[in-house]
Amino acid sequence: MQALVCFDGESRADDLWLKIGLHSVGHALDIRQDSEGSGRKSKIAVFDVPSGVVTDGRNELIVRSERVSATILGIDVCMR
Repeated sequence: MQALVCFDGESRADDLWLKIGLHSVGHALDIRQDSEGSGRKSKIAVFDVPSGVVTDGRNELIVRSERVSATILGIDVCMR
């Protein structure tokens, strides 16, 4: 399972950290350029989410940027 966090900012993978509920997912594995073609220079942080962390119902997701400010535009959790 992956969590994709779309953001504006100059953060690197080791700057962004994700927590879901009581579970720390850790730092992003990769930063990709957003290819939506919206004219923005958004980026997508990719996090590997261990199975069992996301539960049925409501889940609290916390994204933290450690060194550089980032504006979070959206979060997708993809089950593959």
